[in-house]
Amino acid sequence: MMMENRNILPKTPGRKWLKTSKAVKNNFLKLLKEQTKKLGDTFEIDLGYMSLYASSNPDFIKHILQTNHKNFRKSMAYDVLKMGLGNGLVTSSGDYWRKQRRLSQPVFYKKNLENLFQDMGNSTTEFIAYLENKKGKNIDISMEMMKITATIVLRSLFTVEEPKLLDEIYHSMENMQTHIMKNIQNPLTRFWLH
Repeated sequence: MMMENRNILPKTPGRKWLKTSKAVKNNFLKLLKEQTKKLGDTFEIDLGYMSLYASSNPDFIKHILQTNHKNFRKSMAYDVLKMGLGNGLVTSSGDYWRKQRRLSQPVFYKKNLENLFQDMGNSTTEFIAYLENKKGKNIDISMEMMKITATIVLRSLFTVEEPKLLDEIYHSMENMQTHIMKNIQNPLTRFWLH
């Protein structure tokens, strides 16, 4: 759905902002799915203390991230992410981001991407075999998905293979993610970040 007037987006009910905030915290993906059915592919989520914007419209996303990116800035959530990730390519913006992007450009060369895709494929194949052995057992899918993501990143970018080191990194990432999510979901946090 393309918006005829891009200044007015469909919006979650403002009077239910507390309920919406709770839904963001408890099951954000479910909220997005429900609101997409009600409001369309691009909408505003009113949280009372701030608004979030969601879109699954490729043209709208291209407009924000590519065509008109200079008119947008990263959200305050990236300030919280800096606590765990530092001020690098993912969390920085402006001139500093451009400098970081130029430095990381060789990673995106075709040959390097081919190697990355090969590493991703190998790690994914191993992960599928691992999950096959877990069939019928309860698993923490969040932890498992974090492990496969971390494995791919650590193998591809840092050539880390040692299982003990991988486990230490997984646990550090889990602690960091928990801390960051608590800060992102707490509206009072933003007052201490700026």
